Amino acid sequence: MVNLVEAPQQWNAATVLATGFIAGIDLSEEMVRMAERRCRRLIRDGKVTLSVGDSDHLPFPDQHFDKALSVHTVYFWADPVAHLREIRRVLAYGGRLVLGFRSKEDKMAEDFPESVYTFYTGDEVGGLLEASGFERADLAHAPGGLMMATACRPLAA
Repeated sequence: MVNLVEAPQQWNAATVLATGFIAGIDLSEEMVRMAERRCRRLIRDGKVTLSVGDSDHLPFPDQHFDKALSVHTVYFWADPVAHLREIRRVLAYGGRLVLGFRSKEDKMAEDFPESVYTFYTGDEVGGLLEASGFERADLAHAPGGLMMATACRPLAA
């Protein structure tokens, strides 16, 4: 499951998949159409599926994915714990989430309007992951000033 805005790297990964598939979801019909144009062959080959939707109501069954990636989305979630719980729902036991975000502590965050973006510190994101039922949360700095939070769905319910 990927965020379509950050998808070009994932589409390259889809070309070498031996098994499985990559699912993309985005609120924007325009972004889905753009991704569909980029991924025609991968969609035809069953390696990529794309849909319009929101991460607080994912159109997938429980425990459907081994991994989930969401980049630059947490800022827009009115209830981040609800979105994270829904992502956890579609992850298999032991499945891993990677959440990429710009930290509130990053000076670039000051350039974005607070009426649209809600930035969090790394510790706050760790707390959101814990509150939504993830475990083994880890935070790391990524290139370009991003923070990458990784966490796992517990092995048992």
